[in-house]
This record gives sequence, C-alpha cells and structure tokens, in this order.
Amino acid sequence: MFFIYLGLLSWLLPKIPFIQKSGLKKGEARLLFFLKIVIGCLYCWLSIHYYNPHNDMLSLFRDSQIETNVLLKSPGDFFTNIFSNYPWRAGPAGKIYDVLYILNNNGIIKVLALFNLASFNNIYINSLFFNSISFFAHIALYRVYAHLYSSNKFAAIVGCFLLPSFLIFSSTILKDNVMFMALAGILYGFYFSNKKFFGAGKLIFIILCFFCLLVIRNYVAAALVPALFAYWVHKFYSTQKVKTFVWAYLATGAILILISFINPELNAAKIISNKQKEFLEIGEVNTQLTTDSLHYTVKDYLSSFPSAVNHVFLRPYLWEKAAADSIFFALELCFYLFLLIFCIYKYPKKFTQIHPFVLCTVLFSLSVLLLIGYIVPAYGAIIRYRSIFLPFLLIPIINMINLKHIIYKNI
Repeated sequence: MFFIYLGLLSWLLPKIPFIQKSGLKKGEARLLFFLKIVIGCLYCWLSIHYYNPHNDMLSLFRDSQIETNVLLKSPGDFFTNIFSNYPWRAGPAGKIYDVLYILNNNGIIKVLALFNLASFNNIYINSLFFNSISFFAHIALYRVYAHLYSSNKFAAIVGCFLLPSFLIFSSTILKDNVMFMALAGILYGFYFSNKKFFGAGKLIFIILCFFCLLVIRNYVAAALVPALFAYWVHKFYSTQKVKTFVWAYLATGAILILISFINPELNAAKIISNKQKEFLEIGEVNTQLTTDSLHYTVKDYLSSFPSAVNHVFLRPYLWEKAAADSIFFALELCFYLFLLIFCIYKYPKKFTQIHPFVLCTVLFSLSVLLLIGYIVPAYGAIIRYRSIFLPFLLIPIINMINLKHIIYKNI
C-alpha cells in the first residue's frame, strides 16, 4: 500500500502547475520528493526502534489512533471534542490563549486521525501523506530564492532541499514541519505580491498561514511581524533599506515596553522567562545545557546573552557525546560556520549588497534563534528548532560562494 501511494504521488506531484512553475524538471522534482520521503520514513523507524518510546512523533501517532476510533464510532464528537473538557480562562485574552493552546496540542492529531483512515494506522504512510503536503513548502521557498538568485539556482536547490538537519526535521510528523509550511507560505505570499495590500485570495492565504504559525510557535509569529513590516514599507514606499529595518525594530521595542506598562501579563521579558520555565520543568535530558533562570530584568538578559549565543550558534561541540547523532550535527554546524567566515573574509562587499527580502529573513531568523538560545535548555531540541531557519541564513552565503561554479571549474 505504501508503494502504491508513493507511485501515485510521484506521478501526480510534478504535474501540478504550482510545482511545474518552479522550473524544476519532472525528474528533479521526483528525485527531491523521493529523498524527502526516504528521510521521513527513516525518522519514523528511528522513532520506533531507537528513540525514547515517548518521543513526540510516536505520542502524536498514538493520540491520533484514539481520535480515529472516535471518528469511526461518533463522527460528531470527533469535530466537537477538541474544545470540550477544558477549563477555559476568564476574559477575551484568556480565551484566545486557550484556543491557540488547544489547537497547538490537538491540531496535528486531528489531521493524522484523518490520514489513518487511508493508511490503516500505518505511521510510514502517514509520513508519506504529511511530507507530500510539506513538499509544496519546499517548492514555495525554492521559487522565492530561484527568483532572487536566478543566475545561481544551484544555491536555491541546496538551501531549500538538501541542508542535512533542515531536510531531516522538515520531513518529520512534528510541529516543526507544520511551522515550516506556514512560514514558507507567508514568505512566498509576501515576496510575490505586487499589490500594496495584496489581493483578496493572497491576503486570506497569508492570514491562514500566519494563524497556523501563531498556533504552532507564537514567538516565531511575533518575531516575523517587524521584519515583514519593514520589508513591506521598503518595497512599496521605496525607503532606505537599512534605516527602514532599524526604525522598524526600534519601534517594535518601544511598543513592547509600552504594552508591558498597559498590561503586565504581556511583558515580553516575562513571557520569555515563562517559556524557559516550561522547558526547565520538563526535566533533565541527555543533551541538557547549563542555563541560568531568567527573571524580568534587563541585567538578567544581558548577562545571559553570551550563553544564549553560544547555545544556539555553537552547540553541539564536536566533543559532546551525550547523544549518538550529536557528532553529525556538530560537523554540519562547523561547516556552516566555516562558510560564513570564508565569505566574510573573501566577499565582504557582498554583505552590503544584500537584497531587502534576504535582509528581512536573516534578521527574522537571527531574532528567533536568539530567543531559542534564551528559552531552550537542551542542545538536542535546539538542533531541531534551529534547523528550520538554516535556509534563510545559508542560501545567501551559498550564493556568494557559487559552489556550482567552483565544482565545475575544478572538474
């Protein structure tokens, strides 16, 4: 059954206009899709046979089987029980938070429960379905960067499909994959919009993707707003690039400070501190990092800044062996840091010629990664969260180096 579905999807996907318009040949699209499916199935196998039996993917799959039984026995309850038996908070803000929280925990489970009807509760076939949808996000991102770097589509292919940790965690049945899909949809919609206030269809699509992102990772959605706003202002009002982004981020900081005075519960420092506390309460894991608890003072955040940068941009170290796969991810990270240092030394002027959209995605990615460095106290989780933002940081670097030219020159 798995191979029947795989054959049908491999035949169908390259014929879909959205994928055809990417410029990829049918054989290339099928090969990239097949690679994604292989990685997704491998991760399923590792989740079953190697990882902790209570890992996130298997937990989602087990919960989806329960929901499939509910769907078969009582279809009405399947669509209504998502919001039942939950102690709702008081006030509009509390109820909005509750809706986001419930959808965050149950949204993927409901989708997987529907997949189970066609897969007969087979996790590998569910992975095939899930990654078939996710493949459109890769294509959307590729179309953006292939348009940006039309003379070097090799960089777009490598960055959008082949970065190892990105490929792994964008091929899983996890929230990270859903976040990637939502993020790719938003960026695609913004980049290819030629109207100041978008068209009706594109606006609805962007709003739906943003809502999905808000449900899955609300701090990622929040970090995206100032970056996209600055890009939008620059694009449609032809403002000076760097000044626009500087003023957008200064205005964001001022608004966050003002909001904290109006409503202390919306204090950004407090929200970040609470997020860190939630992670710390999970308990120690094999890849635990030494982290100071954050409070609400500027001093705390300044003193923790070096640790946050170290955790998210330098860990795991090559000599860390808490997890068997850490050496692989450490080598990957070292290679990326080498590419960055090489570009800074060899092509310093190219950094000043950065495209406004690339500046938008780079600033957004750096701000999210810094938040992850503050919040997440385990480098195993950091590797997973960081992976989704690697294309935005590495595609411009790969384009600067032009690896394709170097390879062909030396063959």
